Amino acid sequence: MSETKTPGSKTGIEYLIQNSPDIQSIISDLKANASMSITGIINFVVNHENPYLVEKILESAFKTELLFNGTVNFDAVELQHGRPGKGASVRYFDELIYGTYKMKKNSDGDPVPDIDEQTGVFKREQNGLVTRSGIKKKPDAGGCKDRILLINNIDYSLDFCKPEDPGKVDTRALFLLDKFRNPMTRLGCALVLVTNEKLDLPFRVTNIEINPVNEFEVKHILNLFIRIYKGKGVKLILNDSEVRQIVRKLSGLTYSEACDTIAHCLLRSQVEKDGEDIIDMGTTLKLLRTKINTDLMEGGFGLTQLVSRPWEDYICPEQSNFTHDVKKLMRDFEEVGLLISERKSLAEDAKNKKKGKKLDEVNKKIEAAEKTVEDLRTRMPHVIVLYGQGGVGKSAFPVHLAGLLDMDVWDFNINATHSKWIGQGAEQMRKSLQKISTTSHIIIRIDEYDRAIGATNERGSGMHEAHKQVESEFMNWLQNSQEENIFVKNNIFLVLTTNHVDNITGPMLRSGRTDLAIDIGSFDSNSMRETFRTCARRMHNRGVSVVGFEDKDDLQKSIDSLDLEKLSELAMTKKFTVRDVEMLIIEMAAYKYYFDKYGDERGIPWTTESFVKVLENSEGSVKGSSTGELKLGDRDFYKEDTEDIQVEFDDSVTDVDKLKETKGFEEV
Repeated sequence: MSETKTPGSKTGIEYLIQNSPDIQSIISDLKANASMSITGIINFVVNHENPYLVEKILESAFKTELLFNGTVNFDAVELQHGRPGKGASVRYFDELIYGTYKMKKNSDGDPVPDIDEQTGVFKREQNGLVTRSGIKKKPDAGGCKDRILLINNIDYSLDFCKPEDPGKVDTRALFLLDKFRNPMTRLGCALVLVTNEKLDLPFRVTNIEINPVNEFEVKHILNLFIRIYKGKGVKLILNDSEVRQIVRKLSGLTYSEACDTIAHCLLRSQVEKDGEDIIDMGTTLKLLRTKINTDLMEGGFGLTQLVSRPWEDYICPEQSNFTHDVKKLMRDFEEVGLLISERKSLAEDAKNKKKGKKLDEVNKKIEAAEKTVEDLRTRMPHVIVLYGQGGVGKSAFPVHLAGLLDMDVWDFNINATHSKWIGQGAEQMRKSLQKISTTSHIIIRIDEYDRAIGATNERGSGMHEAHKQVESEFMNWLQNSQEENIFVKNNIFLVLTTNHVDNITGPMLRSGRTDLAIDIGSFDSNSMRETFRTCARRMHNRGVSVVGFEDKDDLQKSIDSLDLEKLSELAMTKKFTVRDVEMLIIEMAAYKYYFDKYGDERGIPWTTESFVKVLENSEGSVKGSSTGELKLGDRDFYKEDTEDIQVEFDDSVTDVDKLKETKGFEEV
């Protein structure tokens, strides 16, 4: 990718202003409305954009001779003169627009404003924007040309707006703008109010806004960084597919945000390879996605960033894996994983090839692999409901799915959107859903949906009215997003979990909102055996270290030395979950450490017989359709077994009393 550059051509912001269609359109709108606006007031909303870019846009739109006092630098915050909220800024612009007050001396000889005795208004000098001599003449007839007053930052000036509501002009300052709307007062002059927040006024004004960056502007930003890194001797090469991905991710940000974001990611992607510094674009793209998604999450209700986990660490009950729907999911997910690996391998190969036929062939293969990945993701169900008894891996599924699909994963706690005030919960839900809609390549987990939403049955009866509004907002968003294909376009997956599918309201499960509902059954012995066989790796991936073992391989070797078939059957019978098995291993490892060191009752030997004895006295976390406390049987390991003694006796009271004192006595 390269930018055409002719000798003497401008680069950076100057180049952008001259060549961006969007910015040229803004400049044209500013010019036209400054002379033709009905109210004469133009609110130019810059959305916290780069101040230098804003200044250059204004200078391109308005020649100095057209600006009152020849400047674009009137600042309502600065003109508060260090006393925000005291009205200094409003008074300054009042006199600047309508003329300074005529003064007279009072009886004490002090100067005071002169007041018209008939109307009660202040008398003014004829030196304001709209009161100057020559203002009534047209510019081409010898009248004033400088008819545009440009004011910055009234949205953050406490003389104009309250701090808790920037953009909403206070009634004490509103007269200044309301008076200006009268055509006979402003006499062809215009106010251009440059703000970050759109002004909230009780009357209509012309609004012009700087749009988020588009494809042209993103490519311009990339070209700037290519030149910067080239000057530093760092190789930065992007293929067409990578450019498309960056354009898709940065579109929607401001110019400043896009520059900051790509700079953040490129800086952290620089590596040394074969003696030269390069930018690893695979790392750049991943960092780019994560940063944008994380930034979007701020300000949402109930949104939390989670860490994805490897798909191979996920254990699902075998009977669920054999169901038709899950088999199709696994098929597509596994193929996506293979294609992503193939794409990475091809990308590495492309970096080592020079421009030419072979490089073109590799790039075509990369594009073909990426297209297939996108096509597979498109046909996948994007709204999934998982239901079944507790502890079988419903909550873990989206976290590991994110690892397989190389996506970010968020937890959406709907409880955080609820409010006791009717309407506020729905508003907070809308804010969070808007954040989700603007993300890409992400999996959203909504755990225990029925409890979070406050549902008690499929009809929704018994729900608080405020909760019903929240769920209605959520269902409408699902319906609209499915119809507009938002989930597919942005690669967004929603995974809802519940232990009680009957509590989910019927319309929620309807086709058009939910793509797939899966019943995840109980763990079987095969799933349990796989849990034992992968236990060390899973705990290592989560950062869990186990006492007494050097590393995960040492731990797994010791686990494999046990009779896993017997232990798996017993763990299944005792209703163990994946995490229950991990807790069993951690505890038994600690017992092994003490047994090997001291050889007494502080420890337990690491044998199949010991595991069996502990498991026989244990209770797993699965309790019916829910989950509860894990009770390990280690506490009873050293209790002596009672002998079952059966005794026949006569009616002698003395004999019976003596026998009752016998250890293990059982009466038959």
